[in-house]
Order: sequence, then C-alpha cells, then structure tokens
Amino acid sequence: MRFSTKDRYALRLMVELAGHAPEEFVSLKAVSDSQGISVKYLEQIVPPLARAGLLASGRGSQGGYRLTRPAAAVTAGDVLRAVEGDLAPVPCLEEDAGDCPRRSGCRTLAFWEGLGAVLEQYADGVTLAQLCGAPFWLIRLGFPCFQRVRPVRTAVRRKSPAPPVPAVRIPCRSIPGQGPRSGQGPRSARASPLR
Repeated sequence: MRFSTKDRYALRLMVELAGHAPEEFVSLKAVSDSQGISVKYLEQIVPPLARAGLLASGRGSQGGYRLTRPAAAVTAGDVLRAVEGDLAPVPCLEEDAGDCPRRSGCRTLAFWEGLGAVLEQYADGVTLAQLCGAPFWLIRLGFPCFQRVRPVRTAVRRKSPAPPVPAVRIPCRSIPGQGPRSGQGPRSARASPLR
C-alpha cells in the first residue's frame, strides 16, 4: 500500500500540534511555516480530522487548531483512517466494498487479510506522543511533546582527548588451494606485496 501526500501531511500536522501545550490553539500559518506545507493544502486536510473528532478549532486572533485528546491517546492509525478512510491494502477488504465474485475461490485473500492486520496493528500501536519523541514518563504525566526543547546533555569531561587508534593492516591469507595467491590462475605470479 502506498500512502498519499495527504496522509503524510496529516500525520505531520498532528505531530506538530502535539508539540504544543494541550490548551494552545495553533494557526495553520504557524504549522505551514514550521512544516513547509502550504496553508491551502493544510486547509484541505483539517476538515476530515475535525470530523473524526481529532481536532478542535478556535476562532479569533488567538484561534487555530489543537488536539481534542492527549497526544498519547491519538494513534497514527486514527489519523490515517480519518484522512484515508480505511487502511485495507486491497479494495476487496475495504469496509464499503461489495461482495467480490472471486472471494470464495481467491487464493491470495488470506495474504491480503494478514497484511491488512499487520498494517492496522502497527498504525494503532504508534501514538503522536511517540512520534514527537517525548520521554515516556512525561507522556504518562500528561505533558505535551515539547519537541522544541533541547535535551539536557550530561557529558563526561575528559582531561585529555583519547589517543587515536593506529591503523593496522592485517594480511589477507587465503585458504590453501583456493584463491589467486594459491598458485591457481594468472594473478599468482604477479601478486603484489602489502603496502
């Protein structure tokens, strides 16, 4: 299954919103500037996400969009289903598909059903909070992703840099009776020494 640009951009939009405080409304212009997606394209992506109950909108000067649930409670599968409608890898497995005349004798149906189950399981197992890269303990406490915060580095300072490791050439020895250096073939007479 090949996911569309709309699917990818919807996921990027939702991850961007997950990176803000839960009560904060974010304008599409701010998302556009941050993600490099045109505002017009974002305007096409927002309605299905709002209809699915994943986004809330706010009007006015401080208006924009925000998540309706915590980032840890929204999965990639929720987002993709809101935009795409279904994650079925083939049309005959979609919810609104009619009865396929070949269904009873289709030898590949089990493969497609298995692939669909794996896709659904994986997409439903990844949350927006995980995509933001938030530490697990912050997610459990209900904090947003804070993707713009730099991680605290605790580097160990060394008094002096470690000495460089010298390069060592190890001669390649072939198995007796095999290879160009064993006396078989024209290269054995002109084998070059190690440099």
